[in-house]
This record gives sequence, C-alpha cells and structure tokens, in this order.
Amino acid sequence: MKKQYEEICKRIDQACVSADRAFQDVTLVAVSKKQSVERIKKAYDLGIRNFGENYVQELLVKKEQLPKDIRWHFIGDTQSRKIPKIAGTVYMVHSLDRESQLEKWVSIEKEKRPLLLLQVNLSKEETKSGVMPDEVEAFLQKILQTDLVLNGLMVFPPNAKDAQENRAFFSQAKALQTRIQMLQHPRLPCVALSQGVSNDFEVAIEEGATHVRLGTILFGER
Repeated sequence: MKKQYEEICKRIDQACVSADRAFQDVTLVAVSKKQSVERIKKAYDLGIRNFGENYVQELLVKKEQLPKDIRWHFIGDTQSRKIPKIAGTVYMVHSLDRESQLEKWVSIEKEKRPLLLLQVNLSKEETKSGVMPDEVEAFLQKILQTDLVLNGLMVFPPNAKDAQENRAFFSQAKALQTRIQMLQHPRLPCVALSQGVSNDFEVAIEEGATHVRLGTILFGER
C-alpha cells in the first residue's frame, strides 16, 4: 500500500502543477467501505486521515476501533432515519439530495452537524442519486429556508474507459460550483467540489476538484 500511496500523491501533485494549483488544495478521501480495520490502520499509518464510508453501521463499528483524529466522510446514500446515528460522528456528508434529509439535519444540534455537500446528478442517469441539474436552484432555496450551510457539491461521473471523456463533465460541475459561489450568500459558500475517482482523479483535479474519492487504486480490489 505504501508504494500505491506514494504514486497517488505523485500523480495528485502533477495534476495540481498542470492546473496551477497547490497540492494542499486537494484532499484524498480513502474510500474504505468493506475494507478491514487493519487495512484502514495501515493507510492511517501512511499519513491518510480522511476516510470515506458508504454504510452507517460499518462506519460506526470501524470508528470505535480506529484513531480519534480520523475525519470520516459519508459518501453513501443518507437515509433520513439514520442521520441521527452519524450526527457528531462524521466530518463531511457528500450525499445531501432530498428535502427529508434537510428536515432531519435541521433537527440536529448545530455542533453535531457535519459539512454538507449537495449531490448533483449532472449526467441525469436514472441509476444514480442526486438532485437533477434543473432542480438545483429550487433545492438551494429550500436550504436557505433552514439554518443549514451548503459547503459544496459532489458528483459521480459517467463510466468512461478514458478519463478524458469526463473532462467536460467535471468542468460542468466546476461551473455550477462557481455559479453558486457568485451568489455570495453566507450560507452557500460551496467551497468544496467532490469529484474524481480512481480512474479519472487527475482530470477531476485539473477541472477543480477539492476532494477525490479513491478506493481501488489505494487498497486494491475488494
């Protein structure tokens, strides 16, 4: 894993250089779903502090057995009824996409709320979760009717054999983020852009990603 991690860091750095960005501007989120506690600890020992999980129960079990300074990211579908279980536990939720989730997060004490990213279904694929692009503005208005803060966006790109095929997609996500930032609303800072996975993260970084979600390339096949 050490060799893979060093190679990933090198590739992130090269992508940042080509985009005239700083290495520190990009957060590697190690997607650790279905990985053992031992494997996660090994990644932690290499210096990784941000880990992404898809299932609430799996996350809660792992959290009890791993160092307290890990920043847990929830990247799976967030069922409203399970939100109280991850409140105060996760650092960032990448999958806000329903009004029922808004209502549940509003009921949570402010100090227990994580950073919230709006998941947008930019590719308009029926098999993917997320707010449709033409519904984003209406969803932002719903957020503004609460006291919640939108920290950023998350997108899943279409499956592509060549990472370059997703460049335009990532560029669209960046453009949407910029449009929201231009509203200059204090509760819509939208500073984070979670896009890019193992097979396309360099292109995603070149197009503005602040968070890349890497699993297979770091841990190997599950």
